[in-house]
Amino acid sequence: MSLFISDFAVFPTSPHSVIDTIYNKNYTRPYYYALPACYTGKIRDQQKNVPLDNLIIRIYNISDQQLVGEGITKDGYYFIAVGTDDTSTQEMEGAPDNSGITAKIFKDGTEYQLYTDSLGTLTSITHESGHNKEIHLWMKGSVLGMDKDYMTSEITGFQSYPNPFSSFTTIRYEVQENTKINLSIYNYLGQEIKKLVDNVHQPGIYEINWDGTDNGNRVVPGGIYICQIRTNGFLHKMKVLFMR
Repeated sequence: MSLFISDFAVFPTSPHSVIDTIYNKNYTRPYYYALPACYTGKIRDQQKNVPLDNLIIRIYNISDQQLVGEGITKDGYYFIAVGTDDTSTQEMEGAPDNSGITAKIFKDGTEYQLYTDSLGTLTSITHESGHNKEIHLWMKGSVLGMDKDYMTSEITGFQSYPNPFSSFTTIRYEVQENTKINLSIYNYLGQEIKKLVDNVHQPGIYEINWDGTDNGNRVVPGGIYICQIRTNGFLHKMKVLFMR
């Protein structure tokens, strides 16, 4: 097996290098793959963890942040085919030739930027039509190897009441030590609906209300939403049911 050396780390060559071993698709034009480029490689975080299978990897155009390819991880590798734009049409299909693309990983309702160096500073990959590239990617932090949601040592008593609710629900949590808290509401597509908290907390019990509105103070449709609290790279989630 050949080796690829990058940023003082040694990555074995991907064993998943044929198109039928890992799911992939192009969202922009589902059946358009003229002059595609195929991207594969190992993913690691800064603690050298590798992702579990079936985590989503997405490739975007840097210029307009359009999604141009998606795949899932297998044995720590990703494999994604990205179609190239056909300049003879007015539509934008895939990525323009010789343009910049960037990769992100989707985990626990959140997208994380992936980097092409272990220091977490470089993000751009050049899309070249018809070229297959092995590009190893890094993620800041150390959450790739986690196989389930869990409550961090800094947070206890994470709950909401009433739940279900029709006017508002009170979200309660207890902070054990000084730490930064991010608390947001997400829909089932992983999109942030409402940011409720984003600041440093001292130890104590905290409560905040969510009234079923989004960041623009518009009332959201009734249904199940995810209340997510994050601290120091760890998170815990719970479902809340908004009834209209």
